[in-house]
Amino acid sequence: MSKRQLQIVVLGALILFEGVAAAASISTRVRVLESKVSKQDKTVKQVSRSQAEQQQQFEQGMNRVYLLERKVKSLDKQMEQQKKSKEKVGQGGEDKRYTYP
Repeated sequence: MSKRQLQIVVLGALILFEGVAAAASISTRVRVLESKVSKQDKTVKQVSRSQAEQQQQFEQGMNRVYLLERKVKSLDKQMEQQKKSKEKVGQGGEDKRYTYP
């Protein structure tokens, strides 16, 4: 083999190898990108679950607040009724419940 033929063979091998190297590089880049997308997908799903849990806890808290408001209103009405009944007793004189016949 002459020097010229050896150069042609080496040059041809390098051209073929360049295509293989480029394909391997692209493949590596795709794998890296796929792993990043997978990690991002996991993060998005985790954040979504976390937000759903927080929303549920918020709704439970709001239900508790609503129930407490209703209890406070009913207690307030009871206190007003007791106050009115005491005022009526005070207007009519002394309390007759404990007097002897």
